[in-house]
Amino acid sequence: MAYAVRVLSAIGLDLGEFRVSRIRLPKKALYLFGASALFALLVCAYIGNAGRRFYAHQSDLYHAQSAQLQLPLLPAPTSHTRLLVFAPHCDDDILGCAGLIQRTLKAGGTVRVITMTNGDGFRTAVQRQERRLRVEPNDFMRFAYRRQEESVKALTSLGVDRREIFFLGYPDRGLSPMWNDFWKPERPYTSLYTRCLRSPYKNAKTPNAIYCGESVLKDVQQALREFKPTLITVTHPDDDHIDHTASSAFVTLAMEMQRVGGREEWATKARLLYYLVHRGNWPVTSANLETAVLNPPTEMSYLDTEWLSFPISPEERRAKEAAIRAHSTQVAMTKPFLLSFACSNELFGDLPMNSTVSFNPWEPMQVVANPIADSFPRARFGEGDIQSVSIRDNGKTLRVDLQMRENASPRVRYQLRLRHIIGDGESTPTSLLFRANDSEALKRQGIRVSFEGKEIQFEIPVSLVISDSRPANRYLALSVETSLAGVEIDKTGIHLVSWSWSY
Repeated sequence: MAYAVRVLSAIGLDLGEFRVSRIRLPKKALYLFGASALFALLVCAYIGNAGRRFYAHQSDLYHAQSAQLQLPLLPAPTSHTRLLVFAPHCDDDILGCAGLIQRTLKAGGTVRVITMTNGDGFRTAVQRQERRLRVEPNDFMRFAYRRQEESVKALTSLGVDRREIFFLGYPDRGLSPMWNDFWKPERPYTSLYTRCLRSPYKNAKTPNAIYCGESVLKDVQQALREFKPTLITVTHPDDDHIDHTASSAFVTLAMEMQRVGGREEWATKARLLYYLVHRGNWPVTSANLETAVLNPPTEMSYLDTEWLSFPISPEERRAKEAAIRAHSTQVAMTKPFLLSFACSNELFGDLPMNSTVSFNPWEPMQVVANPIADSFPRARFGEGDIQSVSIRDNGKTLRVDLQMRENASPRVRYQLRLRHIIGDGESTPTSLLFRANDSEALKRQGIRVSFEGKEIQFEIPVSLVISDSRPANRYLALSVETSLAGVEIDKTGIHLVSWSWSY
């Protein structure tokens, strides 16, 4: 230790009167410490080996399915295609849509890219760029501008006009909190990294945009109205990254609001598709990218998403790989993962939003069909692995049924989030969070929760969800999270239901 102190002092760290003294511990304490360390090492080795075997098995299943899966093809774009790509972060547009972007431009169509956040919350990458462990808010902002430069370089290399690239400047890892808890500008969200309450970026599409859900929704709606796209892409609602599922919710809601009553003719004809970036151990890497085919995760192949394949040419694939490599700050951190998207096709999902006049009081409507056992924690803790979510109502009570893969357990924390949104976009959405394990608190609100084998049932007074009795087009946003001892097991994406409530 004395040698370490001398070395640290030599490189400029003033340690003052730092003194090194030898600490003597009883033999029993040393034995206990050694036994504890050995036990922890064995546990880590066991978990690591079990996880390795699990993901090896997942990879085998994926390759076996890929040999048989024949996905329908996404129709090729034309000169009339107006493609609007929404990306949660500065590289997601390239990972999901680089081939589609190139083909649209070659066909004579138009492409615009809207990036929701600048990815300014990647602490490890910021530390690497600044070459120090302690980083400040300004470092994160400087890193964000660097990521913007990489994004512009990548997109323009594919032929996108610089004037068609926009950055909204919202906080990395902040889209989900703004959707759930920070909706109005009177109570803005504070970035955990830049410590800002509004966009500090000079080139943000809306300068000084306040960090709240209302601002995000308005920016997305404006982007849609300005461009009037025929094809929109955004990340899938069941993507594991919280910014990705929130981006999906904002874009889906904004599109539905444009479509209501045929208000915007272009919106009634436009098609909304979803691309996937993060899910469990997907995508499975391949040694030969030129022939590798990207298929949906095994557990998501036959649920509620219709998957479409978009083959790209060898030339387009090479251009996509070069565009991925242009994101040098990201390639330095996760190169194998990023390059696994530079294969012979791209993948898009068609996921029509559930729509109903009123929920059938007798027959539940499935809102979420969730992948199961597609990560090591989900496979290990089946009582927290969400299989599906269904809803029904009788005009007075809204019933939400959660179906787990195994019998529900009191040791797992089950959280249901509901958000009621009025279609005029002006009213503050009602946001509710229910914890199934806290039955006494729910009972005080008039909510009944019951556990029956694999099913957890919430019975919620409709008056608690709907605070406005005006006749209006309404949306119900729903998501579920499970955790054990504070560690996440599973979560659904944010799923929207068009709810024309008329009681």
